[in-house]
Amino acid sequence: MSRKPRHLICIDLDGPILDVSERYYRIYLDAFTPLAAEPLSKETYWELKRNKVSEPEVLAQSGIRKPELVRAYLNERSGRIEAAEYLAFDQVWPGTHDTLRALRSRAHLALVTMRTSKALLHQQLDRLNLIQSFDCILTAGPGAVANERGEQKAQLVRDCYQNEATVGWFVGDTETDIQSGRLLGLRTAAITFGIRTVEHLNSASPDLMLHSPAELQSWAGNFDWPAPAEESFT
Repeated sequence: MSRKPRHLICIDLDGPILDVSERYYRIYLDAFTPLAAEPLSKETYWELKRNKVSEPEVLAQSGIRKPELVRAYLNERSGRIEAAEYLAFDQVWPGTHDTLRALRSRAHLALVTMRTSKALLHQQLDRLNLIQSFDCILTAGPGAVANERGEQKAQLVRDCYQNEATVGWFVGDTETDIQSGRLLGLRTAAITFGIRTVEHLNSASPDLMLHSPAELQSWAGNFDWPAPAEESFT
């Protein structure tokens, strides 16, 4: 007799759970300061990020185009993106703790993120009273490759659950998350209040789009389970 598939929810951290806009903007400001130019406003900067504008192009729109200045900025940004002093700016979206409780009451709940420092990740989750919200916490570590992130996230889940058959959802705010969900045979819920606009997410054709933390919270207690696929994690 075959085992029933596990009910599984995978959820990304930055975007669906945390508002990271202030962290990203503070890093931009601090790495930008030595360049002696006028920075963009937070609203302008974040809209560019949500539209997948690269950091070099953000600098160009800030009046910085010299290659050596761009390289210096990118090096500074890379060194700060997960620094504890900047992670302190992340905020939990309203209602998130209730959302996670609702999800975990209905399924095995896996946090799946591309953070490179497991220690800093766990410190932040502990500080924000989130660390006990998940059945497992999966992170890519320092070897993550940007253009392979969809497959890397999927492999983290495969390894954790040892290729066990599952049904469920992958909740995230980027095209990478939608790709990961598809690779795992899960349905995909795209969060439109994170780091991608509705237009970018819609182009990836998720099964569902959720437009606010309140919508995510409402969905968490009422979503339908997809029918099990013939084989999962293929």
